[in-house]
Amino acid sequence: MWNRISALLGIILLFAYFGISCSKSKSDSIKNTVDSSKLVAPIDSTNISEVLGVCHAGGQYHFTGKPYLIEGADEILKLGSKCIKVWFENVAKKYPYNSSWPSDVANYSCVEVAQTPYFQQLFSMPFKVYSLEINDDKINWRDGLSESEKNLVFSRMYDLTKYLLTTYKNSGKTFILQNWESDNHLAPYNMDPALVPKAIQGMIDWTNARQDAVTQARKEVGLQGVVVANAFEVNSVLSNYNPGPYTIDVVAPYTHCDIYSYSSYSSRALNDLSSIKSRLQYIKTKIPPSKMYGSYNLMIGEFGYEERGPWPYINPITDISGQTQLYSVKEQLRYLLDWGVSYIFYWQIYCNEEVDSTGKISLSSESRGVDLGINNLKGYWLIRPDNSLTPTYDYFKGLFNGNAKVKAQRPKTQL
Repeated sequence: MWNRISALLGIILLFAYFGISCSKSKSDSIKNTVDSSKLVAPIDSTNISEVLGVCHAGGQYHFTGKPYLIEGADEILKLGSKCIKVWFENVAKKYPYNSSWPSDVANYSCVEVAQTPYFQQLFSMPFKVYSLEINDDKINWRDGLSESEKNLVFSRMYDLTKYLLTTYKNSGKTFILQNWESDNHLAPYNMDPALVPKAIQGMIDWTNARQDAVTQARKEVGLQGVVVANAFEVNSVLSNYNPGPYTIDVVAPYTHCDIYSYSSYSSRALNDLSSIKSRLQYIKTKIPPSKMYGSYNLMIGEFGYEERGPWPYINPITDISGQTQLYSVKEQLRYLLDWGVSYIFYWQIYCNEEVDSTGKISLSSESRGVDLGINNLKGYWLIRPDNSLTPTYDYFKGLFNGNAKVKAQRPKTQL
């Protein structure tokens, strides 16, 4: 009985908090946005190779002697995409094969990571768009963001933005700095309900500090043939998988980011593919427009379909499994391109998600540095562990070969 009373009190506190405390955050956010009625920039017609990208992070197998970061990037270029998404922290764990990362790379600043030979090589490759995952894992915003923590967050993003704007001046590249799946980071269902409001406010402050840093660096350096943008990612939208509150409702409306990212897996089921439309529309009602991307400032940070799924992940690899994956991916992509999101990143080139022999229990999403086979993985891949190509790979290859124009909101280079 006492546990139920405590939970009820926590919920009451949560609603009370957002009725009072977040009113200030909301007003602060509005001051940093512009009237959406003045944002009439059209959605541009853009080659699909500069809209549809592929992720590369933590894969559980490899095929060459190249540094792993570069091996995956080469495969994405070979496929035909000019957009890539990579992790910009925990790099030694995400990209272990054939790589000699500095022993203390986990303590590197963002600029120092960018200056490592592997990332210098990656950024010299002919990609047009890079999405970089940065989560500030050492910052504990859950108990509120202190002034010293805010300064650390600001300086980290400011320094990286300034470095990218100066180093890659006139390169024609776009760098998107983003977090990963804020709902999984917040995870209010794992917290004492009474502590959730402070964690939510901490995430709001953390997100705005990151954006303020990017904005300040852009203001000082300018955008001369290169774009650096900041994104905030959500992953639970009109969902019932985990209990809320969800960040699209309690965090995103009180921020002022250049662009918002949706890690989109809730609509991948074969009987629910069209629900992505209502989720996109719902996100649009919650995110403030930005000066950089206008009122369609939404990207898809991840989407895909597991070939050995759905749960449990025990389906054999057959023509049917490949065609099932392809059907889901094609339909998801059709809805996303029709909407006109700015960027779309497919998860991923090599699968990273390990499962046990029953297919029911997830073991690791970090590379263990040893090659795993088809029966050890969920099947989020374009290239399987036996080096065979999925039908989805062939489909993407055809799209990139044709490189047709699609509609996608582009950033304004003059702010």
